[in-house]
Amino acid sequence: MFLCRCASYDQLRDATVRVCVCACVCADLNTYAALSLGIQWFVYLVHGLPQLSEKFYDASGSLTHFALVLAAVLSKSDRTRRQILLSVCAVVWLTRLGSFLFTRIMKDGRDGRFDALKRNPLRFLSAWTIQALWVFMIELPVLVVGDQAADAGGELVVSECVEERVFMMGKRKEGCLTRLLFPLRVA
Repeated sequence: MFLCRCASYDQLRDATVRVCVCACVCADLNTYAALSLGIQWFVYLVHGLPQLSEKFYDASGSLTHFALVLAAVLSKSDRTRRQILLSVCAVVWLTRLGSFLFTRIMKDGRDGRFDALKRNPLRFLSAWTIQALWVFMIELPVLVVGDQAADAGGELVVSECVEERVFMMGKRKEGCLTRLLFPLRVA
């Protein structure tokens, strides 16, 4: 596995940047990468830096996920069932994760992981920049499939229908576990 062969954080970071640059150049995804970075930096500049707060960090991550999926869906007028299904699954996932994380930060009032980062504005900005990169990479399959022409084999096959059912079952189980475990979490 590639990650195991990286000797340092710098090598991992450089490899991640190379993969993202390659994906942007190969699939012409520069607009999506810029959108992801733009939303994160905007929230950092408007709320994170002036307030020295991470309160909207997770919410801005969900907003960025949603903006990328929405931009991919609206980028073309004709959509296949596969593109729509993949986009819906991404929105279901980001809504569940985002609502959980936002509820947690609102309940706790802060996230201790950011305490050391907030002392240095550039380091604090790096967290928002890394989140922009992470969101872009997570949504890359949605963006690449969404960029395909409608006649590029967009009809669902049996395996994709099974995958949809497994995804939905997993989401239900994840929701149940969250409701059970969230009250047990120690602040």
